[in-house]
Amino acid sequence: MPPGVRVGVVGPGTEAIAARAGITVDLRSLEHSGKSLANDVSAIAKQGSAVLVVQAEDGRTELLERLRTAGFRVECVAAYRTRPAVVPKDVVEAVRTGAIDAVAFASPSSAISYAIALGGLGEIPSSVVVAAVGPTTAAACTRAGRAPDVVAGLPSAEALADAIVSRLERGMGVPI
Repeated sequence: MPPGVRVGVVGPGTEAIAARAGITVDLRSLEHSGKSLANDVSAIAKQGSAVLVVQAEDGRTELLERLRTAGFRVECVAAYRTRPAVVPKDVVEAVRTGAIDAVAFASPSSAISYAIALGGLGEIPSSVVVAAVGPTTAAACTRAGRAPDVVAGLPSAEALADAIVSRLERGMGVPI
């Protein structure tokens, strides 16, 4: 990085990817959200500083808006584009019939893609645990027809897996 450039990330997953790319992360949001990162940046950076936000092409605007409101000059660059996934018919059928115990959604776009394939998440039987990686994904699930039964405490694959196991062990669905 050029001198004076500091890097901030929302969560541990992005921090790990940055580390693999040889990028030193100076700041990780405490609450693993764009809102939290904006607050953290505002607390340590000089107002009027230039901030580059690298995110999904259709990413949430909360971080951008908060930084601009706080007086930063903000530019946004799309690092990737999310495309709807094609969900195999046998997977859709396995969920519809309750042949699986849980469905995990790791992003809002995954919930939306699956809802399109299924005709809405309301088609998932109540015996199947619906899990979301965080509150944004949980909101997408709810909009798509089914509020999640469990939301991970932290937005990570590990926390999502732990939340699903905990829910299944408490008796909803058949333990895996």
